[in-house]
Amino acid sequence: PRHSKKVDEAVSFQTRSLVCCPVSWRGTPVGALTAVNKRHGHFTAEDQGYLELLAAQAAVALSNSSVLDQLRGFHHEIVGILVDVLEVFDNISRDHMVDVARVATKLARHLQLSEAEIELLCYASLLHDIGKVKCPDPHDPRHAEIGATMLARVKLLEGVSPIIRHHHECFDGSGFPDGLMGEEIPPLARILALSEAWVEEVAQARPEAQPEAFANLMREFGGRFDPGLRQAFEDAVAGTTSSLA
Repeated sequence: PRHSKKVDEAVSFQTRSLVCCPVSWRGTPVGALTAVNKRHGHFTAEDQGYLELLAAQAAVALSNSSVLDQLRGFHHEIVGILVDVLEVFDNISRDHMVDVARVATKLARHLQLSEAEIELLCYASLLHDIGKVKCPDPHDPRHAEIGATMLARVKLLEGVSPIIRHHHECFDGSGFPDGLMGEEIPPLARILALSEAWVEEVAQARPEAQPEAFANLMREFGGRFDPGLRQAFEDAVAGTTSSLA
């Protein structure tokens, strides 16, 4: 790369000394690493060597970032395929799965969770009933365990496994499959449990029945649901019925 004085003129900067090294990955240039204005003296061959080492590390980092982006895209595609399978083989409405995911992610944002946690919760919400494909009875309570076991075998989705396993646990310990209580229940599983209940018991109720259904749901905090979610939940669903868009 060559230095142009026009750059200095444009930003009112003076380049006294400069060393530059290309950043390449597998023979393809992807950028350049430049150091300017050495504090004492001029840049040396040793400085050039250090810069080349940093450029090599930068190339690996950029490549890893690209790989992560590709993996994330693959991740999305796998989840989409599994949702399609669930809809076809178990006759579960895609709308239901998407609605639960929308509620859960909106609640998570009100709780100011990280983007990584929100993404994980979204995947778990979309796949929370996947265990039903192996249950003759759609109401079989084992579907949570079965679904968790299925997804634990998929490396890219193993993080959703405990969320799915415990999304039918209750804060007071009366849920299944393990009878966990309070803080023993994974936080994202508590959010998923509340979100699914909202969709099934309130949003999908007849319009005239929704106020009573909502009141009944709110009485479940401290028993069925984590009371620590109550305020964020009220804020998230304020003024809504069947849609949280």
